[in-house]
Amino acid sequence: LRQRLDNRRSAESRADDEMSVQLERLRVYHEKTAPLVDYYERSRELRRVSGAGSVEQVRDALIAALSDLS
Repeated sequence: LRQRLDNRRSAESRADDEMSVQLERLRVYHEKTAPLVDYYERSRELRRVSGAGSVEQVRDALIAALSDLS
């Protein structure tokens, strides 16, 4: 992840991808988001869907993952 952001920062001159900003984003993720993933996984409400593939493939995977919630 860091390498990808480093490459993007170099290629696009993005100030919001500075190393200090990257580290802060990761800190906030681990502090605030990761516990939510654990919570929803334990409650069996978490659905994992890969974002790899075409837009249509990801859309179909999302629809399939959400269809069993109702």
